[in-house]
Amino acid sequence: MQKAEKKIVGFTLVELLSVVVVLGLIAVVAFSRFVNLSDEANDASLDATKAAFKQGVKNVQTRWRLDGMPRTNNNQGPSVIVSGEVIVVENGTGFPVGSDNRDQAIRMSTNDCVTVFNQVLDGGQTVLRRRGNNNPDRETRRSINYLSTRFNDNANGDVCHYYLTSSLTDDQNNPRHQDSPSIGQGFSYFPATGEVTVFNFL
Repeated sequence: MQKAEKKIVGFTLVELLSVVVVLGLIAVVAFSRFVNLSDEANDASLDATKAAFKQGVKNVQTRWRLDGMPRTNNNQGPSVIVSGEVIVVENGTGFPVGSDNRDQAIRMSTNDCVTVFNQVLDGGQTVLRRRGNNNPDRETRRSINYLSTRFNDNANGDVCHYYLTSSLTDDQNNPRHQDSPSIGQGFSYFPATGEVTVFNFL
């Protein structure tokens, strides 16, 4: 009786390389889906914040209308009370303008844009204003949701731009005060008309 020779069984080099290639393809697909999920999360967060902001602006104007559309003649805008908070509105339209020494959408400041954001959204999101060339550092920006800028347009009314900070890269940490954003994602508020529009430059 002859002993059967034991055959050594293993994977060939071609089989091992095939497995490595397949695992690499799976990793690439998984990574791209992860990146897309991050972008989708930013989009969803922006859409939800914009919708809440737009509804908040409508609520303020509705309160102004229900209060009889009050007006003032002393450069201090009329105010309404929404959810227990006094909100200063534009003299002729009832849209929020932020500060009690404002009565028109053409007299706003960047601080007013931050005030409007906080009053209209009533918490849940955080915002800081752009301070000339001294923007918040990277760590501070990571702890806030939005960075606010304002464009002064005396003919058509000021515009508040709210940049989603997670959409700004480190070299984009200084969005300029300009009429139309050109970087990042966010939304713009036009106090003269109450319009809220999204911008996306990703």
